[in-house]
Amino acid sequence: MHYSLAILTVSFLSLVTVSNSVKVAPQTNLPLECAPIPKHTEQLCVGITPTPYGPFDDVVIYSKTIDGQLTLLESIRNQVGVFAGMGFSNGGRLMWVSWAEEGHGSFAFYDTQHYLAEGSDAKPLGQLSDYHLDHLYSFTDDGVVAYMTDEDSSQGCANTSTKANTKSSPNKKDHPDSYVDPVDKNTYCLKYLFLPTGK
Repeated sequence: MHYSLAILTVSFLSLVTVSNSVKVAPQTNLPLECAPIPKHTEQLCVGITPTPYGPFDDVVIYSKTIDGQLTLLESIRNQVGVFAGMGFSNGGRLMWVSWAEEGHGSFAFYDTQHYLAEGSDAKPLGQLSDYHLDHLYSFTDDGVVAYMTDEDSSQGCANTSTKANTKSSPNKKDHPDSYVDPVDKNTYCLKYLFLPTGK
């Protein structure tokens, strides 16, 4: 599965500053882009307002029930970067939120249920920030994140797979390798991040 760092573009309206607690929200006039959560009835929705102070975004994230009720999970202001998207592991047990600064993406990974219950108070299971990060290749419910970097792989890909938390990461072998994308024909290094999921 190929997860690109597509930038979502949603326009106008200023955002309201809120506390970090999860709150049932009134209906909003802010245009929202929603994504279904695999194996859940809820959707995650995001509204974006470009800040007037530069290439940064103010962002609100909601959960949305099957009957359309919105719950505010997070309000982010003055972030140094643009919102680059969010997504889920293959079965929806885990999720990611991504920001990009000058085109370089970084990811924070969460337990989906914890994020839905705690919003911005949810602690990330791990983070991924690599100057050469191009895209996520796959993301599984057991916490294995495979990602591609666009560093020079002509001399072989360095063994730089990482563990978000060495004390509780799964005992899996790292297999970074070079990979030629069949679509863009570029050569990437395939690397792994192992998240501590308790599985």
